[in-house]
Amino acid sequence: MHTTLQNLAFLFVLGLGFFASPGFAQEAEQSEREAMYYRYLEFASYVKGGTVEPHWMADGSSFWYAEGAPENTVIWKVDPVANTKAPMFENVGIRKALTKILGHEIPGEGLPFKDFEFLEGQKGVSFSVEGQYFQMKLDTYEITKTPADLLKEKENRVPKIVGYDAAGHPYIFEVPSPDGRWFAGIKNNDLWLREAKENSNDQLTTDGKDLVKWSVEGAKWSADSTRFALQKLNYNGVPMIPIVDWLGAMEEVDWVPVQSSFSRTKVGQPLPSIELYIVDVAYRTLTQVDTGKEPDQHVHIIGWRNDGSELLFLRASRTLRKLELMAANPNTGVSRVLLIETRESFVYGINLFFLFESIFRHLDGNAGFIWMSERDGWNHLYHYDFHGTLVNRLTEGKLPVGGIEGVDDKRSFVYFSRPEARERPYDKHLYRVSLTGKGMAQLTEGSGQHDIQFSPSMLFFLDTHSSLDISPVTYLRRADGTLVQTLTKADVSALEELKWKPPEEFVVKAADGKTNLYGIIYKPFDFDLNKKYPVIDSVYGCPHVNNVPRRFSDWRGLEEQALAQLGFVVFKVDARGTPKRGKDF
Repeated sequence: MHTTLQNLAFLFVLGLGFFASPGFAQEAEQSEREAMYYRYLEFASYVKGGTVEPHWMADGSSFWYAEGAPENTVIWKVDPVANTKAPMFENVGIRKALTKILGHEIPGEGLPFKDFEFLEGQKGVSFSVEGQYFQMKLDTYEITKTPADLLKEKENRVPKIVGYDAAGHPYIFEVPSPDGRWFAGIKNNDLWLREAKENSNDQLTTDGKDLVKWSVEGAKWSADSTRFALQKLNYNGVPMIPIVDWLGAMEEVDWVPVQSSFSRTKVGQPLPSIELYIVDVAYRTLTQVDTGKEPDQHVHIIGWRNDGSELLFLRASRTLRKLELMAANPNTGVSRVLLIETRESFVYGINLFFLFESIFRHLDGNAGFIWMSERDGWNHLYHYDFHGTLVNRLTEGKLPVGGIEGVDDKRSFVYFSRPEARERPYDKHLYRVSLTGKGMAQLTEGSGQHDIQFSPSMLFFLDTHSSLDISPVTYLRRADGTLVQTLTKADVSALEELKWKPPEEFVVKAADGKTNLYGIIYKPFDFDLNKKYPVIDSVYGCPHVNNVPRRFSDWRGLEEQALAQLGFVVFKVDARGTPKRGKDF
């Protein structure tokens, strides 16, 4: 592989000029290459099945999922305890009944819907076909149109779009309470509370302005639906961004405030100030939480303790070198520090605010929480109580934990992701360890990525396995990793039309001459080892994420794979400074 790279002429590309066909190609080749380029952009559509979206049922272990949509939809019901998998509905009878109601044949051969809801008591289901809503009794398969009053009630239980960004796209949605009764939303920069059943609205604030905005993005409800926490953002003094409209005879400029303290405020410029509030739904009162007096800081709401006694949130310094886990009293707003992480460079996890469940997880009752820290140079798991006292260190060594996948409080297990070997640092396997820090075990096998979905009962999990050259397959496993059954394998026979070959993995030394870097190479469908090709280095500049795709049809390599078909060799590499390789890296 290294020899091949050395013999390639490197092409550094600026702008979008590389979308033109290579000049060295013949006219017929250009036409075929361009066709392949657009077909490869639709690569995912050539991969059928292999993944499962489970809908868990009342027992916490059984589930249903749809497969084969839209032409030949089947909804499967899986009982892991009995190890059974069977169609949930008899589609011939359903199709006949709907044909009679609709007055015409329904396209396809399978079920005419891929989603449904159980009616009360699970004696019936509701679903939609061709924009119309129906109800069906499960014992007789009798189908009727859903009454208008029930449709209205169903509509009221769906979050509404209540705001738009400068480009006219919806950006703020209502946030539903766990019991579905309430929706917290924003209208004209103020906070409103909607009661779902009656669709009644109450305005809770009146001080919202263009530069002082209430926000429900990231808002968190308490488990009993009696309180929720949200932020109030003040953009006064924050730099404005020009939005230019070029469509008229003369350009028009609209100045809007920076919307994200992470992505657009420049060094030395002030961040939006963030105030944190707790709303009591019954009394319609707002209590401000003490977040400290530091002017430029980041605040992120985690959620509530399981008993609702405290709100948990993160407070990070502007330099991202200090991260504090905080707990606030919902009645007074007084907050306390549970845990402090400090680093000379930056604290791992701050850049994962929106994925924080992967590094923090509650335990039942007052047993505390699991926290992931890079304090010894590698990501590892630690068990703390809610006094901020370390109870146990759960993992150690020079293979970093990727994230927390689940916690089984009843059986005292923590499930987490981690690579199997240092030679393949980006592989993702499932492991578990007891809350005592003993008995660590690997639960998945096979190189590549294992994406995990646990049942609510924590007795079973779905393991979707794939890699650059292994198409997706989803297994049903017991919590100890024992295979129950193979649920679905992807059909990739259509890829023959694309003359597709898997991208190639490579390992190369970094500039220090000793550190291994891992990347992949995409080649044209008609690659000839005896020819020379211009090479494109596809770079993503942000260091806080990994950009090299590792799954079979990963969106991160979609454009590069298509670009290669125009006659280029394209490569991607995760350089030094990116995650999953330890602090020194």
